[in-house]
Amino acid sequence: MLALGFNLEVIEVEPSDGLHWRTRMDFAVSPNGKIGFFCARK
Repeated sequence: MLALGFNLEVIEVEPSDGLHWRTRMDFAVSPNGKIGFFCARK
């Protein structure tokens, strides 16, 4: 994200173990450069 020009700060919140759940996120980038989520299955 930094390479795309975003200056992000990561802040730890309780509980810090991620609730034993998936903590990574995938984003889609539109042709005009906007970032968003992938659409749900159709």
